[in-house]
Amino acid sequence: MMETIIKIIIVIALLAWISCYKTENQVSVTDEGETGKNVSSVKQARILDLKDEHLHLTAEDRNSYFIDTEGQPFLITGEINYEEEGIYPVLIRYLTKSGRIIEIPKTVMIGDVQFDPADIVSEEKPETIVPKPKQDTAATHEAEEHHEEIGEDVKQSGHYEKRRVLVREAWTEEVLDSPGYWEDILISAPWEEEITYCLIYGQETQDMYLCSQCDYQTADYGQMKEHMAEKGHSYTYASVPVGEQKCLGYDTYVEHHDAVYDSIWHEAVYETVEHPAEYIFEEYWVAD
Repeated sequence: MMETIIKIIIVIALLAWISCYKTENQVSVTDEGETGKNVSSVKQARILDLKDEHLHLTAEDRNSYFIDTEGQPFLITGEINYEEEGIYPVLIRYLTKSGRIIEIPKTVMIGDVQFDPADIVSEEKPETIVPKPKQDTAATHEAEEHHEEIGEDVKQSGHYEKRRVLVREAWTEEVLDSPGYWEDILISAPWEEEITYCLIYGQETQDMYLCSQCDYQTADYGQMKEHMAEKGHSYTYASVPVGEQKCLGYDTYVEHHDAVYDSIWHEAVYETVEHPAEYIFEEYWVAD
């Protein structure tokens, strides 16, 4: 199912490119391999000869559209570092005039480097498509004939194979299980307290005999009589405060105390989730 969806997306993209060329760019190809009427569209429609051993690209081709010498569009898929010289294995997805997609393994050369299979840059070496240097063999002539037939709806001598392509490396994710929060811990419940306080302050009193002519005072009447006979004074009788000030009367009242809490912070809890690597399967053309 996934393979069918990928093919449909590729066909739609290529058909959109064809429409773009015919309605806006109007790119035509002369015998010298140059574009025709609209020169401003050269950057958008890069002409490449698929019969070349390597497709020579530069950093300016990063966002270019590609067509062959017969005006047929094609896609270049693969990891290409346009900032670093080298040879990169790619897969050409070519749309024939009849609407059929042909996949051709190819190499892209960035800069002017001497070709060597060791120069090919690829992260997945077991699946890297490494073209062999040109040799005067029957296999070489057959490959050249295959390239000459590009653009024509003819049967190619080869077959499709499937390979697994890494889409995303295995990765670890921290997923929030429960957010952090504050919790109020009860320290003491609400309660009532009865408080007693002093209502009246004063001194105790004592009945005393007080001399009217001097400061002499006594609680003993006999002593006062002797004082009057000796001094010729008179006296009065009254209650006078004695001793230190103290509380003479008490009262009570009830005081309400609120509950007491202490706030504690709980950290967020995360769960570690291990995600496996993600792959897709794609078809590519292998010449017999």
